[in-house]
Amino acid sequence: MELLIERGAYSDLDEIEHLYNDVNEALEMGINYPGWKKGVYPIREDAIVGII
Repeated sequence: MELLIERGAYSDLDEIEHLYNDVNEALEMGINYPGWKKGVYPIREDAIVGII
């Protein structure tokens, strides 16, 4: 299996935000090792900072 990692773009923000929410919801159902919280971290603004 080949894995392709690409830098996010502004056009990806909606998808990135959706991914963050899905990950945080999954973490809430089990052991949340990173301690992330939906609506706190990571959020859309974190993706924007990462794209800049």
